[in-house]
Amino acid sequence: MIVWVVSETENKGEAVQWPWIEKFIQAKGVSFPVFRDLKFFNVYKNIANYSTSLPHHYLLDGKTMERIAAAGGSNDPDFLQAVCDQLGVECPN
Repeated sequence: MIVWVVSETENKGEAVQWPWIEKFIQAKGVSFPVFRDLKFFNVYKNIANYSTSLPHHYLLDGKTMERIAAAGGSNDPDFLQAVCDQLGVECPN
């Protein structure tokens, strides 16, 4: 399952509000569940920054929350392949 966890706005430390999330979802056409977790930093510090490029993408084990794969920036083919492998599907070219 793909989910997006939001904990703060671009202004680090500022709690994200639902109107901001809803606007982003509509603007980007997000079709997967979005959760607001104002204490997500507790998980984030355990998976650690992978890259300084944004956005950060993490593939986590749903039970242990351990990092399986990570990518910084967009369109990382290795990350996409890791996601496809976990889902047991063929990746698009």
